Amino acid sequence: YELLVMLSFYRFNPDYGEVGSNFQAEYTAAQTLERLLNKHVLKKAKKGALAAVKEEIAKDKEIQELFQKYDRQLRKEWKGVANGSGPMKVEGKEVLNMEMFCSDMGQGGKGDADKGSRRIVKELNITPTPAVKGMKMETYHSNLSLMDIKSAFLTAQNKDTSDDGVNSLLTVDFGEWVVCLALCGHIKYEEIEEMTLAQRVEGIFSNYIRGEAEEKWGSEHDVVTKAVVEPMMRFDT
Repeated sequence: YELLVMLSFYRFNPDYGEVGSNFQAEYTAAQTLERLLNKHVLKKAKKGALAAVKEEIAKDKEIQELFQKYDRQLRKEWKGVANGSGPMKVEGKEVLNMEMFCSDMGQGGKGDADKGSRRIVKELNITPTPAVKGMKMETYHSNLSLMDIKSAFLTAQNKDTSDDGVNSLLTVDFGEWVVCLALCGHIKYEEIEEMTLAQRVEGIFSNYIRGEAEEKWGSEHDVVTKAVVEPMMRFDT
């Protein structure tokens, strides 16, 4: 870890220690480490694994049916990102950049009451509601970090083959955004082995659409309970 800190610091502060810059650095050690991890180390490792998941999502019939099932609701949410302002338009095309996406997902540092934060980015220990009251249930761990959603954003981008003037390396359109959410769902619920990839995708769609409306179904607790708790059979007499 110390080697990475030192390597990143000198990599992005090449003039540090030279005459006239002995005690001046353009970037702090924390900034250079984050930059090295995001742009090089973790980007390549995470993106490689997520690329395989992206391919599976594209081929999975059940997941593609989920895309159709939630299309109308997700399009409504897409129009309401950025505190209701909606996606930005570049050359007439609606897109989100990474900053907008991270803010909308509730990136680290946002308070619970901050407007525009869905708080999808968080770490939780979830104990599902049992089918029978009093039954002891296993506690599951769920986590989605800021670095995770950035990796998903980059992986969801398709190769730019058009000349529409939109830099696809900096933005995602609606279709890519939906795939990005699906990838985030995989990451968020990856540790819960009982959940299939389709359940993880539908789970985060439910989380996202619910937002901060606590009276609605679709929290992480709801999603995990539905996935791991078998409903009791009823016998009418």
